[in-house]
Parts: sequence; C-alpha cells; structure tokens
Amino acid sequence: IAVASQLSIFLWSIDSSTCSLSLKGHTDDVLCGCASEDGEWFASGSADTTVRIWDLPRGEVLHTLRGHCNSVTHVAFSRDMKFVYSLGLDLQLIAWDVQSGVQIC
Repeated sequence: IAVASQLSIFLWSIDSSTCSLSLKGHTDDVLCGCASEDGEWFASGSADTTVRIWDLPRGEVLHTLRGHCNSVTHVAFSRDMKFVYSLGLDLQLIAWDVQSGVQIC
C-alpha cells in the first residue's frame, strides 16, 4: 500500500503493517502514484510538474520525467510495463518509456 504525504511516498507492508520504504525526491505535493504489476517500479506524479519512476528494490529514483507544465494528477503503467502514462492539469497525456525515460508522445 502506498501513501503520499506532501513530498514523500510511504510504502506499507500489508503483512507486517509497517512502513517498508520511504521515497523522497519531489519538490511539491505528491498527487498520484501507481506500482507496476511486478512490484519493481513505482510511478508518482506531483504538483512540481514531474513524474518520477522509482526502482523499488533499490529505493531510488530511476527517472525524473519533465514534460508537463502543470501538476501531474494521474499516472499508470501499460499492461506490459514498458510505458508509463501521465496526465496533468495542463490536459496533456504523455507516454514515457520506462527503461529510458524518453517521452514517446
């Protein structure tokens, strides 16, 4: 389970009811998040206009994605987990390559 509190994301273990990981890096409120189906990655969107893709086993940012000009309100992984889609208050829907961090469209 993921919970965002201002600039941080806390991942909680359902089994132990403890915080298993804290992700910090956004510079404004975290507004949305989504884990990949395999549990390897977590994507987060923020009022700082960025999308961050996190490497969960390492607990580190894999990519900081810049392409929105307003808050990012929704993020989702594609079924094959090759892409992350983000939607912002700027009404842009952007597709990102997870491995490279490159904006696809």
